[in-house]
This record gives sequence, C-alpha cells and structure tokens, in this order.
Amino acid sequence: PWSGFRTVVFLDAFVSHLRDFAFQEHFDYQYYESFTFLTYRDMWVCKGEQGEAVKFFFGFRGYDSSGANQWKIQFNPNKVLPCDGLVNLIRWIVSVSGDCRISSFDGAADLPCARSDAFMVKDKRKYQLIINSAEDKTEYLGCRGENGFVKLYNKRLESHLDYNLTRFELSVVFDSVDMGTLSVDALRKRVPAVYVLGCQLRFDDRTISEVDSILLRFCLEHPDGLLMLNWKQKKKILGLFDVIGFRVDFDVMIWISQYYKYR
Repeated sequence: PWSGFRTVVFLDAFVSHLRDFAFQEHFDYQYYESFTFLTYRDMWVCKGEQGEAVKFFFGFRGYDSSGANQWKIQFNPNKVLPCDGLVNLIRWIVSVSGDCRISSFDGAADLPCARSDAFMVKDKRKYQLIINSAEDKTEYLGCRGENGFVKLYNKRLESHLDYNLTRFELSVVFDSVDMGTLSVDALRKRVPAVYVLGCQLRFDDRTISEVDSILLRFCLEHPDGLLMLNWKQKKKILGLFDVIGFRVDFDVMIWISQYYKYR
C-alpha cells in the first residue's frame, strides 16, 4: 500500500512518472477502469516496440476498504529487463509505499518438442483441457490464481515460431502464511509429472498385452484416464511412458534463483 499520499494525488504523480518512463523507453500505454468486484479499479497497460508488456494495477475492490490503496505490477523480467525507465518508476512507487514484496511469479520451462508429444499426468487437482487439434491444445491443472496452477501449451503457435516448442508454466502465489518464503521441497510438490513421448508406440524389447496397449493409447488421448485406473494399472501404464519417452526433470532451483534475484 502507498502511504503519505491521498489516492488522487498519488495517481496524478504516478501518471507523471509513467509518461516519463513511456517517453524514455518508447512504450505506449492505455488506461482502463474496472468496476468489477475483486479486481483493481485503475489499470495501465504499457506495451513496448517488441511486444513486451508491463501492467500497473491500483486500488483493489475487495470485501472492505483495506485494499483501496494496494497496488500490483505484472511483467516478464526476461522480456522487459534491463530497462532503466521501468526500474526508476518502480523505485518511485516503492519509495512512497509501505511494505512491498513479490506476491506471485510464474516458473517456466520450454520443451523442444511438438505439443502432441508432451503429456502431463493429471493428479487430484482440478483439470481442464482445451483442444482444437493434436497440436493446438492447452492443459490446465489446479485453480487459477492459486499456488501450483499449471499450464502446458503450444508456445510455437502462440508466438508464431518456425520450430516446435512446448511451454510448461507453474504459478507460485504467496499467501499470508508463507509470504516471502519459498522452499525447494514446497515447489517440487507442486510440479506434476510431464513426459515427452516418442513418435511411435514401439516395445521391441518388452512384452505388452493388447489390453495394456489400448489403455496406454486411451490415456495418451485422455490424460484424465489415468484416474480411472486402479493403482496397479496406473503404475504399469506410467512404466510404459518411460519406455516410449522420458519424464522431464524440472530444475526448480532455476526458478528459485530467479525469484531471489528480483526479490
């Protein structure tokens, strides 16, 4: 929350600094106002020449007036930084604010494979699959805005790349209990199993029954199919995943090091 400023005075001063930032760094910006419950009232969206974006949110509309002077900034450090103008703008906001900290971040990993070759093992969390084709599909695991929310999607289609790229994203959101605290074990528990599979289902050195082959193909087409199997069947099918592909080992220490770098 900001302190020492009335709301109108604060926002007027912010807009003045925002104009300096936009002029210096060649950003365009647009203002939006929201009257929806549980959203921020004032928002500025800034876009750079390369498509990089920075969003500023002010005045949270919550159950009471406690969030009226709260603010939030969203941006991708890998795309936006280094940027002296943005750093100076953030420093000014922090200088007139009270307690400031990182409230959430997304850990990302790029898999150099076609989207159809990437498979995420669904656990007991909420699951959603949006599919238009074998390559144009996005999987969600968990609840948006909560710790451990996972997204697996085709980055090649989203960014119009000329090579295969599948992106895995995991959101880490700090609540009032563990705010500012992040452990390796806590982060690893939120990472689901993800496999990169081969182009053909071949078992040259392993005997597989027709039933297991059908179950495997079904689970590949319907990720939630694993939850329909008993423990013994699920273990066998997951074992077959290791034969036709490999499980991705995400190095969570990279995400943690980035968190402490920008903290």
